Amino acid sequence: MTQTVFTFKLVYTCIIHQYLFDPQLTMREFIESATQQFAQDAHLDYPIEVVESGYGETAIALTPSNISLYEYAYGRNVAFYIRRIIEVEACIVCNIPNATRVRYYECNHANLCMDCHTRCLRANNRTCPTCRSI
Repeated sequence: MTQTVFTFKLVYTCIIHQYLFDPQLTMREFIESATQQFAQDAHLDYPIEVVESGYGETAIALTPSNISLYEYAYGRNVAFYIRRIIEVEACIVCNIPNATRVRYYECNHANLCMDCHTRCLRANNRTCPTCRSI
């Protein structure tokens, strides 16, 4: 099987790189290889993760698994975002440790759990609680 070209864009920038990958790689191998190559080529000195484009730059990151890249992307023209991993101990509103947090704001803070974000939206509060970005 021939190699396939995939495009990667660093979120909120114009930095774009394309790489060839063997479709028989597992998603675990693909994510590891893509993050290493992109970090090196873009001179990034912080941990990064991969997100499939089409779901927004704040979507949930790809999960390493043993399915092949071919199975994951079969019949689709897939591109990816690269973004910085931001570690937060707990939701800053409810303080639940290890709650699933999602990046909802352009600032890229991952500080709210999904429940608290939903409550904030219902209260018409649409700004990041850390920096007040929209």
